[in-house]
Amino acid sequence: MMTTTKNKKRPLTVGILIDWITSDYNKKILSGIKSFFHEREINLLCLESGLFQEESIYDSIEKQLFDFIPYKSLEGLILLANAGIYGNLDVMSRLAELLRPLPMVGVNFSIPSIPCVWVDNHPGVRELAYHLIVDHGYRRFAFLNGPPGFDEVQGRYKVFRETMEELHVPFDPNLVVEGKLLTSGGSEACARLLDKGLPFEVLVCANDEMAIGAQKECEARGIHVPWDLAIVGYDNTDVAISATPPLTTVNQPLERLGMTSAEMLIAEIRGKGAAPQVQLSTRLTVRESCGCSLKDKKPVALFPEFQSHESRALSECLWLRYLPIIDSSPDSIQERIRSSVRNWLESFSLLFHTGESRDFLSQWHQLLYLVLWNQFDVDFCHLLLAPLKEFVMSRKEPPLKLFQPLIDAESLITKKALQRVQYSDLLEQEEQSEIYTIREQLLDTNSLSDMVLVLTEHLPRINIEHFFLCLYKGFEPQQESRILMSMSNKVLNSSDFYLAPEQMLPEQEVMDLEKPFFLIKQVLNFGGEVFGFLLSDCPLSKKYIFNELRRLICRTIENSILNNDIREKTRILENNEKNLKAITDATPLPLAITDMDFRILYANRSFLQNLLEQETLEKGLDLNCFFQDQDFLSRWVMDCQLDDSRTLEIPVRPKKGGVFWAITSYETLVFEERDCYIFSFYDISERRELEKEVLEISSREQRRIAQELHDDICQDLSGLSALSESLAIKLKSIDQGLSNRASSVADLINQTNQKTQSLSRDLFLTEIDAYELSRMLEVFSQRVQELFHVNCRFTSDVSHKSKDSDVLYHLYRIAQESASNALRHGKARNISISFFSSEDKVGLRVKDDGLGFDLTEGTRQGLGLRSMKYRAKLLGGKLLIKSAKNQGVEISCEVSLTSSVKHSC
Repeated sequence: MMTTTKNKKRPLTVGILIDWITSDYNKKILSGIKSFFHEREINLLCLESGLFQEESIYDSIEKQLFDFIPYKSLEGLILLANAGIYGNLDVMSRLAELLRPLPMVGVNFSIPSIPCVWVDNHPGVRELAYHLIVDHGYRRFAFLNGPPGFDEVQGRYKVFRETMEELHVPFDPNLVVEGKLLTSGGSEACARLLDKGLPFEVLVCANDEMAIGAQKECEARGIHVPWDLAIVGYDNTDVAISATPPLTTVNQPLERLGMTSAEMLIAEIRGKGAAPQVQLSTRLTVRESCGCSLKDKKPVALFPEFQSHESRALSECLWLRYLPIIDSSPDSIQERIRSSVRNWLESFSLLFHTGESRDFLSQWHQLLYLVLWNQFDVDFCHLLLAPLKEFVMSRKEPPLKLFQPLIDAESLITKKALQRVQYSDLLEQEEQSEIYTIREQLLDTNSLSDMVLVLTEHLPRINIEHFFLCLYKGFEPQQESRILMSMSNKVLNSSDFYLAPEQMLPEQEVMDLEKPFFLIKQVLNFGGEVFGFLLSDCPLSKKYIFNELRRLICRTIENSILNNDIREKTRILENNEKNLKAITDATPLPLAITDMDFRILYANRSFLQNLLEQETLEKGLDLNCFFQDQDFLSRWVMDCQLDDSRTLEIPVRPKKGGVFWAITSYETLVFEERDCYIFSFYDISERRELEKEVLEISSREQRRIAQELHDDICQDLSGLSALSESLAIKLKSIDQGLSNRASSVADLINQTNQKTQSLSRDLFLTEIDAYELSRMLEVFSQRVQELFHVNCRFTSDVSHKSKDSDVLYHLYRIAQESASNALRHGKARNISISFFSSEDKVGLRVKDDGLGFDLTEGTRQGLGLRSMKYRAKLLGGKLLIKSAKNQGVEISCEVSLTSSVKHSC
């Protein structure tokens, strides 16, 4: 709440909640409220909420409105039916409960919890319906109705429908279209209606703005109003008068509505209690859009024959005719109009009696100035002149001396109206020029501080003295707000303080309390995100400034926020890249970052030291050059998309020369604002050498065992075989049975000798080629079939005589292990062994129909399976295993001869 100053009672501060300040409907209501409070030196804060068409994720509509209202800074609040959402009475009722005990008054809606003032639609709408049906004879009506939740608008439609039924006019529901209560809403709804292709004579619109939009749509389609189609509106706002043709409408006493609501609120604040319900009436205003011509309009009843001006003063007789016209004027200037009309009628009486016209035209000039420069429309001027013209024409012999003054008075209306337009245009041009300057300077502004300097310089030039710009902390409306700019009486105040969400401004900081203020609070947002608000004292007559300033400020703040985000993200990105480079340089592993085409963008210190001749990196160097196969990386990345295996043991060829084995892996990352790869190389050359030595030791040991088997055991077995055969010969003469047994022993010893010699040859494998391996696998298959009585089939495709003995040796061992597992563990009855050899690769496949196993169950792998995987890995190949329970096992291994490295290297 605002604080009091010494020796002076602080003025009341009241608020009005409305949707848009720029609509003519709201402007007239606000004008009445403003004039009432200004005369009583009461501060007025206009809260422009916009429209909430649906509930947010977190808050209901009434909660969003509640957060927008600075209720701790207000002594009272006026609620318009269209504030926040189209006249939803449930929302208004819940909002009123949230704001209690703040004194409140509702405008154009009625709920039991607060006093309300509203306009009775019945008289004006019934009069409009009768005029169109009875006077014009129209029978085919179409309707542009407002949103379904807006009770006030739906009430107008309901009354018109009831009057149609009363006058037995048919109603076609296909000729009813709903739309927004805006000019654009009228255009869009009218287009949908016309697209139906249904005939109708009259278009009845929910308000004047929709009617203007409908007129524009009809004009664009070549439909002429009122000749082809009559259009009528509701409200009698300024746009109705300026329309082409002028709009027939129902006049709502909007300014009186505003004044009455203000008067009721003061009664509530002072504890006197306002009437629960106050009702104002409406009346028809006929213009040309319904089909009536100007010459047929009769704003007041014709004068009866003036019998005796001697018995009653002429000015007094005329005065009675002017009372209804004067009563329709705003209360704020009604007394001034009353006095001016009195003086003017006295001058007309003098003209009537003496023929002296100078004072008559002088008084008329003053009256026109009062009317036109208080934003009255030209129709009101003609309305003032009409009773005198009718009085003159009602005379049987009208005095000729009256005609010329009346003609001059008529021409003065046009002249003064044109002067007002020209002056308004001149002011608007100056203001538009200043707005253009603000726009151009803000376009070059990316910081909030520069924006404040531009606004501080230019806002006083368009007569804005109070201007306050606040941003929500964290851009959340429920958070406190920081005053970014505080301009009062052309002085920029300190903005180093925050406001609570329910506060407006601490008055001792921002404005002169000796004069009541009128401020408008507007939401600042981009998209659906609200990030602050502004307060300004922009005059209501310059409504275009509101939208332009708010739009420019929103865009500048948005640009500033986005630029700050970009700078911050750029800084974070630069720091991240610096940290990435520092981390990679600190690791002993060679690391390289490449683009998607494998061109090296960055390499760490270890990469430069271990893979390049010098610690320099050529621009655009392709990482593929470190591998024997220049397309290796492309194929690997493509294969990884299928099985997601991003680690591989492969020989790397540094620029320094030589070859070393490395565990190579990669991942994707963003570097220098683009997608990249990062490759790492873990040198396993020593491990490979150790593995090679272990295998060499194993091979030497196998050859030693094979040699011993051949030289010792086989020789011993041969000797035993010879002794057994000699014994059999000697026993033949003694005992034939013993001789046969000795021969059998000799045969068994020979068979064992043959097996031992075969085992010795297998263990003593040295230099073999692809043809030799194919023959060995064929012999192995026959032996398996003979020994284990299973079907073991072998096929081969050898197109190149590969001599890489290491590779062929390990493939032979893999075939032996696979067949052994199939027989021992799989209980297989059918085994197939396939071998192929080409110029660049060799491969093996062993398939059985045994028991199989489930690869997904994580079964513990035995020594044989691990041994096969190890051998395949050692060759630079990959062991592929396919199996499922009761569906056998398929084991395959393929080795590239171009990328493999011999153990001897």
